[in-house]
Amino acid sequence: MTDDQDLLDRFKTAEGPVSRVTVETAVAAGRRRTARRRAARAGCGAVLVAGAALAVPALLPDASDGPAVTSGTGRTSCAANRLPAPPGLTNVWAVTVDPTGRYIAGYAVTGNLDIDPVTRKFTGTAPSRPVLWTDGQATTLPAPLRAVEPTGVNADGVVVAVAGDQKRFDSVLRYVDGVPEKAVLPAGQWEVHPYAKINARGDILITVVPAGKPDSEGVVLLWKAGSRTAKRMPLPVGADGKALTDSGAVVGDRLGSRGDQLSAYLWDERGNGRKLPTPHGQQGSVNTGRGDWAVGNVWPSGTVIRWNLSTGETTPIELHAPAHAINSHGWIVTDGTLMRDDVTVELSPVAPGEVGLPVDVADNGTVVGSIPAESEDRLTTVSRGPVSWPCGPK
Repeated sequence: MTDDQDLLDRFKTAEGPVSRVTVETAVAAGRRRTARRRAARAGCGAVLVAGAALAVPALLPDASDGPAVTSGTGRTSCAANRLPAPPGLTNVWAVTVDPTGRYIAGYAVTGNLDIDPVTRKFTGTAPSRPVLWTDGQATTLPAPLRAVEPTGVNADGVVVAVAGDQKRFDSVLRYVDGVPEKAVLPAGQWEVHPYAKINARGDILITVVPAGKPDSEGVVLLWKAGSRTAKRMPLPVGADGKALTDSGAVVGDRLGSRGDQLSAYLWDERGNGRKLPTPHGQQGSVNTGRGDWAVGNVWPSGTVIRWNLSTGETTPIELHAPAHAINSHGWIVTDGTLMRDDVTVELSPVAPGEVGLPVDVADNGTVVGSIPAESEDRLTTVSRGPVSWPCGPK
């Protein structure tokens, strides 16, 4: 099946290193998508300009292609810190951080994947247990299903996770004070995309696809804080929500009915939308967003693109790597760097031979990720441990 992330994967393979979402797909092979991630996956922690969120789609001016900017006029680096693993757990991944940098969420893989003896491909989801770090201290959270993987956390420590049993992620959980609540999804059998997002209010954005159907039939759900039921948003069929602002605006992609055309969009809660521009001749995909900003990649160039959701400015950036995360200042995390204003910050290895793969960034510059390594059988990727980089300005 060809979908927006499949297309994105093609240029990732051709243009740059393996992305964090590809690593997680190797670990949790039940995922249909690779994400930002991308894939992945930050809680949207900063608010849009007051009162502007609902009006933004209609007010964004047309943006010209504009000149591409380099990845920073100066270079520096920041050292890595290991995050502790909960007692008795190995293969622990850090995948998301709240806007303040206080809360980091991830998961520990606690069992083996099933492998089809004929195709040698993985089937189903990997058993996993959610982990939450608070001020650097790790605790495990309850796992009511076989596989539970956090995808976002907000500044109140409220965690959103995708979950499932044997074959796929089909549920979404919200943890308040460490206690999980399961979203009531619309009637039917669904597959949940593995990058549900949470905003400061605790509202959660979910993209689901009818089980066994192509992503062009996906729908977007909004699970409001204080409610048990996730309700369908009035967005077009084929929409894919990648980020939820504190004011309720949705940033994501729209896949054409034939699966061969992808466009980046900004929608309000009423379903009013506007296509986000890309450079001439380039097709683009939103990976994630926070505050006034969204970030993604375009192809065939394979470079990063950043959108200012408030002003409509579009900035192509000469970084040939997947854009994993962005914070409310517009700082961008790629495979080995943080682009902070006009400075490119190199993310130092934890130790010789232990290069961390970053996945998210807080507004204070805290970058989080893990140290991937091949398993002994070379069929899966395991984590040598979670890590953080304090990369804010000195």
